[in-house]
Amino acid sequence: LAEEFIDLLLGERGAIVREDVLQYERFNNKQRIQISVRYRTRAVAEVAWQMTQREGGWLGLQFLWLDRKIILNEIKFRFNPAELMHNIMIDNDMFNENTILIDLQQKWGQDVVKVALYFDQYGQLTGGGLVTFDNTIEAEMHIISLFQGTNGTLDIESCKVKLNCQRKWG
Repeated sequence: LAEEFIDLLLGERGAIVREDVLQYERFNNKQRIQISVRYRTRAVAEVAWQMTQREGGWLGLQFLWLDRKIILNEIKFRFNPAELMHNIMIDNDMFNENTILIDLQQKWGQDVVKVALYFDQYGQLTGGGLVTFDNTIEAEMHIISLFQGTNGTLDIESCKVKLNCQRKWG
């Protein structure tokens, strides 16, 4: 049904032409079907939003502006600082934001774009951090797939330290 609405947007009655749609992808995560449409301009997206509000109700469509406030593209993690063998400072050569980033990119892919470690006012690691993925619906779907079949947590070793990962919600 969602494809019918996209056809309506692009059809004779639609105010949007095919050139206005830069990207169109369908995702099925077993809970719901998500369709990501990237428009050429914000103005075109606003026309699509207005049409969704006016005519999309009969399809049960929900229109979301996908930006970093909506896309859940982060994973928080905890680790035991004792695994660092007393080298718990932020300037640890073996376990730092850059080495973890490179390791996770090798394990999970290039859509991992940033790692942040939490530390106190003395520069000592506190045992927590955050992994940020690309700001795209594809990255959110990647994160969903990483946690599929788990109880909401995922353990992974990075730089010889076990990270207990959880999805970050909002």
